[in-house]
Amino acid sequence: MTQGLQSHAQKSSISSSRDTHCSRIRRQDTQIGTGMAHLLLAQTNDHILLNPNHRFGRAEGEVDTQVLGIEISRHHAVIVWTGEQWVLHDTSKNGVFVNQNRIVPEMDWVLSIGDVITFSELHPHSFIVSSLAPPE
Repeated sequence: MTQGLQSHAQKSSISSSRDTHCSRIRRQDTQIGTGMAHLLLAQTNDHILLNPNHRFGRAEGEVDTQVLGIEISRHHAVIVWTGEQWVLHDTSKNGVFVNQNRIVPEMDWVLSIGDVITFSELHPHSFIVSSLAPPE
């Protein structure tokens, strides 16, 4: 296994020091292959591989990356491959932020390498867009 990554069988949760908000992330990581789009979890350097329709939120079993916290919606956001680019769509009540700016919920945000995504103003974890390769 690559350093800092865990297999599907070793699904883990990431806790923060902000336990008052019960903030943590559960993820299903696999090893990074060449040409695979992924996000980097800034606090741990773990990689989150992107599916062509990658869902984030609290709803266990209904999302690809589970992000827990009282400020996180059951279905908080989705990153989608459009056939030409990766776009982020806010499906939450509390907002999604790219580079500390709240994105407009009705509009797709085209992602760029280096963008920093957070899922609310209160959530302590951030994701850095580190690869935007098309899905294999």
